[in-house]
Amino acid sequence: MEQHQRVTVDSVDWHQLIRFPAILSSVAAAMRGSRLLVGLVTMLVVVTGGRVWDAFAPARLSAFGLTAGPMSDMMLESSQHTVRGVLIPLVTSQAWPSHISPETVTANQGMDILTAAMRSGHSDLNAEEYSRAMAILDAARPRGTYESLHDQVALTTSELLQHVFALQFADVTESAWTLLVRIPESCWHASRLFTAVFGLFSLVVIGSGAGIIARLAAFDLAGGPQPSLQSACRFVQLRRRHFLFAPLTPALVALLLWILAAAPALLMRVPGLDILAALWVALAIPIALLACIVIGVLTLGAPLLAPSIACDNCDGTEAVQRSGSYLIARPVHALCYAIAGLLTFALGMLLVEFSLSWAFNSVISLNGWIGNPEIAQVAGTMEPLHPMQSVFAFVPGFTANLSATILLVWKSAMAMVIAGYAFALLWTISTRIYILLRNAADGEPMDEIARDD
Repeated sequence: MEQHQRVTVDSVDWHQLIRFPAILSSVAAAMRGSRLLVGLVTMLVVVTGGRVWDAFAPARLSAFGLTAGPMSDMMLESSQHTVRGVLIPLVTSQAWPSHISPETVTANQGMDILTAAMRSGHSDLNAEEYSRAMAILDAARPRGTYESLHDQVALTTSELLQHVFALQFADVTESAWTLLVRIPESCWHASRLFTAVFGLFSLVVIGSGAGIIARLAAFDLAGGPQPSLQSACRFVQLRRRHFLFAPLTPALVALLLWILAAAPALLMRVPGLDILAALWVALAIPIALLACIVIGVLTLGAPLLAPSIACDNCDGTEAVQRSGSYLIARPVHALCYAIAGLLTFALGMLLVEFSLSWAFNSVISLNGWIGNPEIAQVAGTMEPLHPMQSVFAFVPGFTANLSATILLVWKSAMAMVIAGYAFALLWTISTRIYILLRNAADGEPMDEIARDD
């Protein structure tokens, strides 16, 4: 008698699918001192590199954001007219520097001139009028490419987190699209040289930092002794080329495919060859489609590249293959893990930003109540899930002004700590998602982590 055996081709393992606690615990794991230190140093290096670029490159972007594009000559002339209109009635001739002409004064120079006039007593503005005038000058000030990029990323990330807590999924998708597509595209249109140079610089720095954190986080679910920060740095140092070329490999393949797809456009200009170009279009369409698929897989699998190298000690090409194959083999798992990771990231950021903002605002409020309220006004406040805003306030006296400057330094340091934690949390979550996805796709145990050579 013939016996029939049921064969399951594929199925969803719900026990593997619902592993949110393993991802949720990343909030506490990212707070470990070694990961916070790596995240903070990485962000400091990236920020320093961007500010150095802006110090030498001309500023031509408007205050409306990176997506608004560069300021035209007419906008620059209008900005200079606004600066003159603010400064000339407020600053006396004695306070005007002899080496700066009122006809060519810039917004940055105008802010320095107005502040110097207040300190020397050559301006009759009160604190509120000074703050309002400085805000107008700041709005007319052209921004550097990195400054615009930094502000746009901070604003969009804050909006993304707010949409997550409001459960506005359409707006979450819109903010994610802005972060992944619109901002890089706007940055490319604003300055191709900056995008290429700073992009490569950021890739090296972020790749190294992500690799170290991923190596530290790889042993969270495996159990056993945790690697030291020194051993994680040594692991990444020996494989720095893999961390660099892993995201570049699919990008170069996609670029090559786009070049092949664009070849008919060049041949269309040559008489006789335009017929061949028209025939080539039939082949160019699937090539362009393949390039879009490669870019899509790269975008979705990019957070898994560093964990792949850190967990399995593979090279850049194998990391791309592993990340892509896991996403294709277990799309439902990947989607559920991604949603859990996004919620975990939002929860961790809310917890850290609320705690640090509450601590900073409490100290500043106490200083304003007991100490000098003018100094407290300069420091301003920190709002959770909102980018740090510039505060323009004048404090008379050398020591009071120095105290206010020190408070602003501490405020910036708090913002850098938040950014460092965000970096550590992102790659801790990505590493755990990779281990869970690998286990769901290949059945590889979660404690199977490549050891040091």
